[in-house]
Amino acid sequence: MIELSNMHPHQQPPNTAAGGRMIHRYERRQQFNLGLIRQFCGALFTSIVIFTLIGLIAWAVLQPLPPSFVLEHTTLSSYNLSIPDLIFSPTLQVRIWYHNPNRRIEIYYDKLKVYAAYYDRQVTQSADIPPIYQGDNDTNVLSPTLLGNNSILSYYVVPNLLRDQDDGAFWIAVKIDGRVMFRVGDFVSEPFHLHVSCPAHIPFFPNSSRGSGFVVGPKAAAKYPLSRTCAVSVPTIIRRILQIIKE
Repeated sequence: MIELSNMHPHQQPPNTAAGGRMIHRYERRQQFNLGLIRQFCGALFTSIVIFTLIGLIAWAVLQPLPPSFVLEHTTLSSYNLSIPDLIFSPTLQVRIWYHNPNRRIEIYYDKLKVYAAYYDRQVTQSADIPPIYQGDNDTNVLSPTLLGNNSILSYYVVPNLLRDQDDGAFWIAVKIDGRVMFRVGDFVSEPFHLHVSCPAHIPFFPNSSRGSGFVVGPKAAAKYPLSRTCAVSVPTIIRRILQIIKE
């Protein structure tokens, strides 16, 4: 046992000195770890800023534009219309051409589904489209057949359906959902959601006052030329880049 009365006034007990050294080493280790964390965060932030600037400059130079879609024509093969049962189910064949307006930017389309909707209610089965590669400034065509699914409509759609029946024509939206990726050189962007909506005003019968359709095929299907531009949703990141370019 150490007797404190025999110790020099400025001398600390051995245990106290050892504890002080341990605390000092712990503090130095903590400062070293904090320094490493600060250096890592600084390097990570700098890398993110550099890559972001490189990406913005590349996109600004290339001037990226979203793909454009046009509904060229539709062919109404048949339809099942029953007001009491709230059923409206057309079978259509559509022809849509889509264009990549970019130079030096290629586009990949994946998990595309094409279907028709009547007042936001899907009235045909979805046609699955295999993955598509589209080169820069290329134009391609989709020609899927959309089979009626006999889905039941909501009650609020009945007035619109009755009005369309009286008018002899109906509004329908041919829609495309899927993913799109952009490629510049060896860089491929992350997949973005793609949504396309193509409005079409289709008469129930060809040669009616509401349209200029004509009968085609042995089953007397009605083909209607339309050439309607489709609305294309632009991913948020691309919309922001386009705003920066315009500014």
